[in-house]
Amino acid sequence: MEIKSAAKSDCGIKRENNEDSILTRSDLGLYIVCDGMGGHAGGELASKIAVEVIEECVSNALLDGELTESNASAIVSDAIQSASREIYNRAQLEPEYRGMGTTATVLIFFNNHAVLGHVGDSRCYLRRREKLHQLSNDHTLAAELVASGKSNSAEVKKMPFAHALTRAVGIQPSVVVDTLVFDLIDGDTLLLCTDGLIELCYDQEQLFDLIGQESISGLPEKLIKLANELDGSDNVSVIVLRAFDSTRDAAREQEVVLKIDTLKGLSFFKELELAELLQIVERVTVLPAAEGADLVREGEQGDSMLVILSGRVAVYHQGRQLNTLESGNHFGEMSLLRESPRSATVRAIEPSILLKLKKNDFQEIVSGNPRLGVKLLAALSRELCSRLDQANRKVVAG
Repeated sequence: MEIKSAAKSDCGIKRENNEDSILTRSDLGLYIVCDGMGGHAGGELASKIAVEVIEECVSNALLDGELTESNASAIVSDAIQSASREIYNRAQLEPEYRGMGTTATVLIFFNNHAVLGHVGDSRCYLRRREKLHQLSNDHTLAAELVASGKSNSAEVKKMPFAHALTRAVGIQPSVVVDTLVFDLIDGDTLLLCTDGLIELCYDQEQLFDLIGQESISGLPEKLIKLANELDGSDNVSVIVLRAFDSTRDAAREQEVVLKIDTLKGLSFFKELELAELLQIVERVTVLPAAEGADLVREGEQGDSMLVILSGRVAVYHQGRQLNTLESGNHFGEMSLLRESPRSATVRAIEPSILLKLKKNDFQEIVSGNPRLGVKLLAALSRELCSRLDQANRKVVAG
């Protein structure tokens, strides 16, 4: 996968100094935007340290071996953690820099994949197949209040400390880092930007059109010009990236899209944003099944949910066929919540491909991302209540 990039950082029209720092290293597949904060030039120093430390850590990690889907999250998280320690320690040695910190939004590309590491309120957007998705979460008081249901977007805009960061790199020696590993497909366009672009980001349609233009050359300058015309009170930094698949691997692209579309079609995943669905996709495994293969057996301990990508399966209870399931159907979701024997045997009646989500992986998703966890548990509860209602109606009907 070839990645083309364009980048620019600007101090804005109302500031004399630029506390943002950016990095583009195509040889490492590494791209960073950082927005510093702190008096006495602390913001400039914090963002500069973050970029330098993350670059060094990623470079060293790549010398030790390739990035893979299994180690990419740890590598980007460790790099940001190292930056946090370095900034914090520097501030302890030089009191004039006490309280300095920075956001950090980092993308690393590898083997048709990307890994995102994120802290703060800089943002990462993905434009894919005529839709714009925000992949990063804002770590601000406003975002926390809206996510918790304690306020709404209109109300938080009026709050004086709405944009106060709830997470930043360097304020403490360690920080919680959001990570996301995802597949790339031909034409994917990614935008990394600091919050100086935030006013422009409110107009999602305009942003979608802008980053979808045929050439990304000159696009950062255009975005910065528009941001300065709208406000201009803050520094603005932009990196635009576009993926090109010279191999045109249609089968791989179809599989990537099919996974997401199939999961999105399930009742308990349909309300999830793409960034949340990608966290599920990151955890599932693809399970091919030959005709006649038992996928689960009645009475065995259940430890996973399965979703049918293609093919058909039959459901048997005590040797009697109860039902036939096909692409888009799922079974075994009770195993995500409790340890219990399988209530039926499910057998492939033609060559099939399924997605398997293990209970341990589901629990890690729930515990690692409380917002997503609440959504998933609530949706599963609704699904199970619906099934219980159906069963009760059958009993009443006799």
